[in-house]
Amino acid sequence: MRAAIIASALVTVLLSVAISLLAPGPIPDTQFGADADRVAAILSELVDTGQVDAYRRMLFVDFFFPLAYSAFFLLALRALFRGALGRPGWYRGLAAVAVVASVLDYVENIAVLIALQSLPAFHPVLPAIGPVTTAKWIAVAATVVGLMIGAGMLVSGRTRSARR
Repeated sequence: MRAAIIASALVTVLLSVAISLLAPGPIPDTQFGADADRVAAILSELVDTGQVDAYRRMLFVDFFFPLAYSAFFLLALRALFRGALGRPGWYRGLAAVAVVASVLDYVENIAVLIALQSLPAFHPVLPAIGPVTTAKWIAVAATVVGLMIGAGMLVSGRTRSARR
């Protein structure tokens, strides 16, 4: 299990670096709370500056990213909450949040591709992109916080056991 966690973490980091290197400036995927006008402006700027192909290449890599971070989250949550802490309820809840994050990431990517195809026209999917992106980042953050809380619980429990 430990090797799988490390491998999924490594793949997640490598894909994150690749996405960062391929991303042409501001992209909707990283905009927290963006409205339809902001998303449309970012996509239009990509078209105007000829960076759409670069953005599409980045999105291709980004389609693998949710798989990688979901694998890491699910494996780490399982090892921590089902294994070390013996709290399967926490695992199920946080695992559901991690899966929701990855599903939202795919919805975001597909919506952006649809919106890109219709530019310069305003596509009806544009207003959904910002809220989906925001919800994705909230779910990712909640999963990370859950892992941190679990790690704190584990360390705290070990510290108490060592004192006895």
